[in-house]
Amino acid sequence: MAEQQSIYAAGLFFNRVKPETPDSVKAWKKGSISIDVAKFSAQLAELKGKANEKGYIYFDLTENEKDGQKFLSFRLNDWKPEAPVSRDNATAPVEEPPF
Repeated sequence: MAEQQSIYAAGLFFNRVKPETPDSVKAWKKGSISIDVAKFSAQLAELKGKANEKGYIYFDLTENEKDGQKFLSFRLNDWKPEAPVSRDNATAPVEEPPF
């Protein structure tokens, strides 16, 4: 089975708190999100088919590295649970009585 290529959010960015931010702000603020509305809206329209039954898609905040610089980005989480197997659908072998 071929591994799927990761899909990263287009136009959605996580910004870390800057070092010069006052400590009183750092106590509660861990970062912020910037959104390029045009890019992100277009991508959401493309990803609509990946939404769950409630209409949600999920992105994981991931740490990446490029040219020696680490950065955070949002990667699509398209994991879907496997359908539960009911007892009626189970394919267990039927054991014959010994007589």
